Amino acid sequence: MGVPTATAPTLQFYPNPASTALTLRLEALPTNAELVLRDALGRTVLRQRIAAQYTTVPVHELPSGCYSAELLAHGQRTARHTVVVQR
Repeated sequence: MGVPTATAPTLQFYPNPASTALTLRLEALPTNAELVLRDALGRTVLRQRIAAQYTTVPVHELPSGCYSAELLAHGQRTARHTVVVQR
């Protein structure tokens, strides 16, 4: 059995579901962090630099639905979470 070399950062969103904004909470902030939201078809609908452990993510312009939230560090996905926008 191999020894893990690194653990994925803990990624939390609240409230989830959200109607106007989500708060992203990171246990540890990776360098060059970026959040990407993708719709059910895999299209990027939001891209935002992350510079703090707590970040507000506006979702008021997105249609209701489920989105894949990916945390990137240096362009590589380090964590993934599902968020729901509900009106």
